[in-house]
Amino acid sequence: MKTQKIVIVAVVLLVSISLVWFVFTQLDTSNEYVIDESDFLDGTALIENIPTSELTEAEIAGLIQMREEEKLARDVYSVLGQKWNLQILSNIAESEQTHTDSVKDLLDRYGIEDPVKDDTVGVFSSAVIADLYTNLVEQGESSALDALIVGATIEDLAYTTSVNSC
Repeated sequence: MKTQKIVIVAVVLLVSISLVWFVFTQLDTSNEYVIDESDFLDGTALIENIPTSELTEAEIAGLIQMREEEKLARDVYSVLGQKWNLQILSNIAESEQTHTDSVKDLLDRYGIEDPVKDDTVGVFSSAVIADLYTNLVEQGESSALDALIVGATIEDLAYTTSVNSC
């Protein structure tokens, strides 16, 4: 069973790296789409008429972790997008901002203390998330390809976290 999991993880990583390499080699940065406000929905308006319910401690902890992880993704994509002048990473950073804003809306709605005390790029309440940020940015600063691989790693982390929390 363990060997099967290792093979599956290896295949997923290989496919992810291949996809990133393909995207990187196909990028035409002369005609990239830039996200603007019209691309986003108002998360607060979407949830304001949905009744609230009691949250479990696990759900509260999950929202707190999700807030920091979404900020991590935003910060890493933003730094690497600027470093390598890759609009695709900057667009994803904007998208991650909507995710972190949506989680903040849920924290506010349920009266949960926001772990983000300082929204400065690279500043986190969790030492684990802060270390992960530093490591991901260091990896992505090596090359534009490495920045894209870091992006795939962030998405794998988000997927794994969401699957493990179910």
